[in-house]
Amino acid sequence: MVTQNLSPRLLVTAAVGIAALALCYGGVLASLVTVWSTNYLYSYGFAVPFVAAYVAWTTARRHPVTLGSPDYLLGVPVTLVGIALLVGGRLGGLLSIEQASFVVTLTGVVLIVAGRDAVRVHWFTLAYLLLMVPIWNYPIDRLQEPSRLLSARLAASMLHLVGIPALLQDTDIVLASRTLAVLRECSGVNQLIALTAMVVPAAYVWLDSNARRIALIVFSVVVSYLGNGMRIALVGWLALKGLGDGNPNSSYHLLEGLGVSALGYLLIGTFFSVLSRPSRESDARDERPLGAAGMSAFIRRRVAIDVALVCTLLLGGAIRLSATQSEVRLDTGLATLDDRVGDWMKDAIAPIAAVPLPALDDALVGGYPTATGQRRFADVDEELVRSYRNLSQGRVQLYVGYYNRQSQGKELSGEASEALRLAASPLTLRTSTGSYDVSEVVREGASGSRGVIFWYVINGRIVPDIYRAKGYTIVDAVTRHRTNGAVVMIAWSSDAGTSPDAAKSGAVAFAQAMIPVLGQRLPS
Repeated sequence: MVTQNLSPRLLVTAAVGIAALALCYGGVLASLVTVWSTNYLYSYGFAVPFVAAYVAWTTARRHPVTLGSPDYLLGVPVTLVGIALLVGGRLGGLLSIEQASFVVTLTGVVLIVAGRDAVRVHWFTLAYLLLMVPIWNYPIDRLQEPSRLLSARLAASMLHLVGIPALLQDTDIVLASRTLAVLRECSGVNQLIALTAMVVPAAYVWLDSNARRIALIVFSVVVSYLGNGMRIALVGWLALKGLGDGNPNSSYHLLEGLGVSALGYLLIGTFFSVLSRPSRESDARDERPLGAAGMSAFIRRRVAIDVALVCTLLLGGAIRLSATQSEVRLDTGLATLDDRVGDWMKDAIAPIAAVPLPALDDALVGGYPTATGQRRFADVDEELVRSYRNLSQGRVQLYVGYYNRQSQGKELSGEASEALRLAASPLTLRTSTGSYDVSEVVREGASGSRGVIFWYVINGRIVPDIYRAKGYTIVDAVTRHRTNGAVVMIAWSSDAGTSPDAAKSGAVAFAQAMIPVLGQRLPS
């Protein structure tokens, strides 16, 4: 067994490294707590640090390693990459990059303090910490639609099993007296991610073979989807029996979800107990001889390098705190925008009610019902809401929201842009100056059709989605020291029984006329 007495120098090095890391990332860690508190998708993040600490403690008991073997060759560049991501994320207004950089920098610090053996043994703990960082939106989005379809089919099948007629139309389940709409938030992916965050470390720590670990994870995924289908079916069954109102924000809905989740966890726990068995060497220690890796314990610490890296951490934290982009104000306010745009004239009548910009109601974007029933861009520095009318093409509503500088909680990316992105489809506008790719949301209903054409403007660049807008924002932050940007939305509507084509064509014509006008008003 490899043993070692911790020297005072090692203890001091570790303490100073942890303190420097805490000072550098204090604000970032606080922002993670805010995400866990406000974003239901990552609410499980509160448990991740505690689970990771337990996994690290358990792993250290089973596989002790020699401490104090600094790996400067790998640790220094990894730490510098982490700090670079921290500063770059701050300059570009990308909080998720700052948060992910914590795991990278932590890995570098472990390499420098404890050596490569420690990272090799505790690789799972370090990788597991990435689950607490909100960087998983893209893979989650890819799972949403197929999971939504699967959940709707499972729910309809379960209703058939209990003798309730149910007609499946895409993701809607038509019952005798009501229709259940399986929204994206009802796809079960959120529960699946949270369940995975708990099951995977349990399988790693307590199951003694990869085959058993894979079996537990697969079983958990199956139970998660079946449970979500059962929950949706239960909502419909109770609503038909008059025991539930089908409101996703009601206490009935919450209790239904809790009951099904409890049953799922019970099944997973039972299967886990079957797979697990007491280890015959639960207190055994790694008896590996002191090989080439262990010999690295005799590498002397380089005090100068340690001090330089601590200073670099502190400098990275200072740069993050002091890194503020310059404000780029409009030369003339949005309120002075032309009253006449092409063949369109400013309309003094109240804005159309079908899409009451700047708010985006839940039904328009097909989103899960929110407390306020709408989403909007937050803390815009300047904004304009105005109606324009054309005698032959009807009326549209224009919204322009401009940020002098973007920062955490005051940015184009947020609840409104995410809702638009999920509901949008591509659209091309052709003007005398060229073709522009933008996006649109179209919603048809019993009272008529309505829609929104939208795009983002980042210093003269017209982009159709928030991901590209964020990319250009990073480029401008680094090269031009500015993060200003704007969102443009044009709303249209048509009455029931009439074709929406004319109203949409009018909105497209107005958007094509508006692009060069805004090009002269917004910074480039």
